[in-house]
Formats: sequence, structure tokens, C-alpha cells
Amino acid sequence: MNLNTLQQFRHEVYDCFERAADALFNTVDALLTETQAQSFPELSLSPYFERRWCSLYEAFTDGRIDQERLRRVFVKYLLGPVAGEQVWLGIDATSIQRPQSRTSPDRTVVYVPNLPESSKPISYGWQFSTVVLLPQQPSSWTGVLDQQRIPSEQTSVQVAATQLRELAPLLSSRAIVATDRWYSCAPFLLATEGLPFDKLLRLKRKRVLYGPAPAPPASVARRVKMESAFSVGTPAPMGSPLAVGRAPMPRGISWKSLGGKGCICPKHGTSR
Repeated sequence: MNLNTLQQFRHEVYDCFERAADALFNTVDALLTETQAQSFPELSLSPYFERRWCSLYEAFTDGRIDQERLRRVFVKYLLGPVAGEQVWLGIDATSIQRPQSRTSPDRTVVYVPNLPESSKPISYGWQFSTVVLLPQQPSSWTGVLDQQRIPSEQTSVQVAATQLRELAPLLSSRAIVATDRWYSCAPFLLATEGLPFDKLLRLKRKRVLYGPAPAPPASVARRVKMESAFSVGTPAPMGSPLAVGRAPMPRGISWKSLGGKGCICPKHGTSR
């Protein structure tokens, strides 16, 4: 990156801090350089933190950030160089464990894989939803467009949909959103319907896709033949609406009468 561009970017980020701006900006530099710091006193020893260690508490207690303006700055500097090109965005949720922070507000149960000392792969902490700009060349580095904490009264799917709605007006072209299988669900698709994004979603192996439901029969006693499920290896016809899950059941027809095979159970969400 050009040094003049970097300097301008830092100035615009600084302008997004509405209160305790100096303390907040020094804290950002310290966090970027002292990655091994385990406490506020250790973080304050960074050569890039030009203030006393008590200013760290001021930054987190009194600091105020204009989130919408900061989001616009990130979009400007990350998507500006790739204007006119196909943009790929990735979105996923990640956890930060804080099992000992009993007084920290709004902790939730988070999934932790590969725990050797526990049979239950869970811990306590916070979850964060992150939207990133995927690089054109494979790399371990990527640019963060937006990150929000997932509160206990919301799910990662709801927060992700909110992030995409907030980013949509800032994009100059239609982007492709790539997600993991947890986002290939009806709540996410319905919440993001109409947004200027194409979606590349990983599906669960047991997921079944159906086309439009057939017209209700004249007599409920007559068995109804549901439309056949789309094969995973066969692309759907262009322009045909696909629904994740199952087609609506006509009144008076039970799952048992249809055999229940190859369908998504409306109660448990699994194949019957």
C-alpha cells in the first residue's frame, strides 16, 4: 500500500472516534503490535502506546465510535481498488472464550472443538460475526469489512443478515457471498431476499430441495404425489424458484401418508 494512502486511511479512521479519540487510536496501535499482551499493563508497555496505562480504561469506558462512518471507510479502501471487478465476500461466526470472566455481561455458550479435558466441546464467551473481502489469490490475509458481536438474544444468521443489509447501499456492484452450511437455511435466505448479493452456500448432505408445490387436490382422501426432489448433481432450470426444505403440505395430507422419505421433517428439520 502507498504510504500516502495508509496515512490518509489512518486519519479517516481517527475521525470515526467521536470521544477519547487519542486513547482509542493509541489502543488500536498497541493491539496491532503487542499481540502477546495478556493484560492492560502489558498492553500499555507497547512503544506505540504514547499515554499512561490508565488511558486504556478511558478508551474502553469513555470512547465512542461512529460505526456507520467506520464501515464506510473500510468499504472505501478495501473495495475501491477492485472497483468494476467481481467481488467475493465471506461471512462466518467465530468465538472468543472467556470461561473465567464470570462478571462479564452477556456471555453465551460457545462451541470449542478438540477439547482434551472435557467430553462436552463447549465453553463460555462471546461470538462475533465477520464479513470479509475474499482475496483473488489464496492468502491467509484478508480485509475485514464489518464485524459485530452476536448478542445472546440473536443468532449468527440474524446478525449476518443485518450486516449484509447495512453493507448493500455501500457497494457499487453486485457481490457474491460465500458462506458455510449453517447459513443455507430459510431464515437467512428470507432475511436477505432482495439484497444485491448472489449467494454461494454449502448445503448439508441431507438437505432436500423442491420446486413449487403442486395444486391442492380436489379430494383430501386422494394421495398426492409431490414433485420429485432436485438431484444434487443436476442444476435447477434457470429462473425456477427453489425452496430449501419442503413444499407446503396440502390440508388433510399427513407426512405418514406420503411415506416421509426424502423429505424434511417440519418439526425436527431432518430427513424422515
